[in-house]
Amino acid sequence: MKLIKSTARLVKQILPSKLYAFCYRSYFQFKMYIENTNTITVLSSSEISDSNRKKVHFQLTTFTSFLEILDSITQDILNQFSSFRLFAIRNEIESNNCFCLYGDKESFNEEVRQLIYQGFRVSIGARDYSNTRSDFYGLSFKQRSPVCLYKVYCSSKGAVVYNRDTAVHIHLLRQADSGALTCPSNNYCFSTLGRGVIENRHLLAMMKQTPEFDFEVDVVITWVDGDDPSWIKSKDCYANAVVKAPASSMSRSRYQSRDEIKYSIRSILMYAPWVRNIYLVTDNQIPEWFHPNNKVRIIDHTDIFIDKGVLPVFNSHAIEANLHRITGLAENFLYFNDDFLLRKPVSKSSFFTAFGRQSKFFYSNIAFIPIEDQNGLLPVDLAARNNADIIESLTKFRPLRKFQHTPIALKKSTLEKLESIAPEIFTHTSLSRFRAFSDYSIVSALAHHYGYYLGTAQPGEIKYTYIDLGDESARMRIERLFHNDQGYSCICINDVDHTDDLDLVYLGEVLNSIYCQKSIAEA
Repeated sequence: MKLIKSTARLVKQILPSKLYAFCYRSYFQFKMYIENTNTITVLSSSEISDSNRKKVHFQLTTFTSFLEILDSITQDILNQFSSFRLFAIRNEIESNNCFCLYGDKESFNEEVRQLIYQGFRVSIGARDYSNTRSDFYGLSFKQRSPVCLYKVYCSSKGAVVYNRDTAVHIHLLRQADSGALTCPSNNYCFSTLGRGVIENRHLLAMMKQTPEFDFEVDVVITWVDGDDPSWIKSKDCYANAVVKAPASSMSRSRYQSRDEIKYSIRSILMYAPWVRNIYLVTDNQIPEWFHPNNKVRIIDHTDIFIDKGVLPVFNSHAIEANLHRITGLAENFLYFNDDFLLRKPVSKSSFFTAFGRQSKFFYSNIAFIPIEDQNGLLPVDLAARNNADIIESLTKFRPLRKFQHTPIALKKSTLEKLESIAPEIFTHTSLSRFRAFSDYSIVSALAHHYGYYLGTAQPGEIKYTYIDLGDESARMRIERLFHNDQGYSCICINDVDHTDDLDLVYLGEVLNSIYCQKSIAEA
């Protein structure tokens, strides 16, 4: 795999960008063609014939979260292994269910084969095994890995929605000479069970408890309908009074809405159903498709700004400086821009440490805070410079790195602590109706730096991709989202002024193919 990636990088450097994009896309389309010709799509296992040896996709016909999928496949597996000694254990990755199983080799392999005939797929050590003659039991012990059982679910338009990331992990046990049961694979719970423990139902029941992630998490999304005539009139009226502003601070793409918010909400409800509330922060606007419900709530700017006289504002920095004032907001929350989407199941542990003690932030490996003053700095760079200045004055260290464009994990108490010692940051930024040279990007950067200093935030890692719609490779990268064969947890799609309308139409088609079922937030 490393050799393939190295070769791909070398080819990319040698070939012209357009030729590389053409070759890359052709390879991807050929790969998907081969995959599709070896796959059948069914609604249920009853449609799979005994003679069929193709891989199976199950089609989703209703809005379904990954937890509902996980419950369904778990029940099928428990029914199949009902004659085995099986018990649930805790899991480090909350998008999977984990079990320990004790049984003989021949019987286990036969039950796995029966599951394959029902449309299940088998993965051991990150490799799929579709051959029913494989020794799954022996491979698990040899590779010291659990047997992962899952189904591939696709949307009604063919996009892969759930796959290996929503799996049941079976950790096999074997008996040592001492009579104890050992587990060669890492199950994050134990390596050896003493003699007789497997008969202690009370103790086994405690192994699946995960109180360290039993805390509430909310999501906050900021959104504006930049095509609303009354909003445009108000913005233009105030913009005429602006004497000097940073470059691109009034760019059309900064306010443009392409209905990404609809797909963003769908993605959260699909891939993070553990979220308690979703707060949609707007300027007296409601999406035309919105349906009132108990999960997704509309928050107006007047609900969170202390000084109502500064409204209306058209500056995301100013709005973000007041998000922690949402009434009833959880201590731990995620902040989404409206162009952030989830692409596979994520857990609370993706964004917070145990018991919600720390939020996680994700450093960029390629973007750094400008050190010297330069003419024409973008608003994001100006805010980053201001962030570094205030952090240096408060903590005596100066941050250098920027952050990835991912969902932002935050602690309300950290923001309140920062506001208590530097209230002028929040007040001054809130007064900036448009992006200004003196802005701070409080929730997207400053809170991370300060939280790291306090010990309430720490660096983390998440697999994501950033798609610039103005880039030549944009369409190719959008196309790969259809199957998500690269395994991204989240994506950010950046709309720029020079984006081709055809690319935007194509983006809409792909997103509607992936997130094709209406959520409870839609009429």
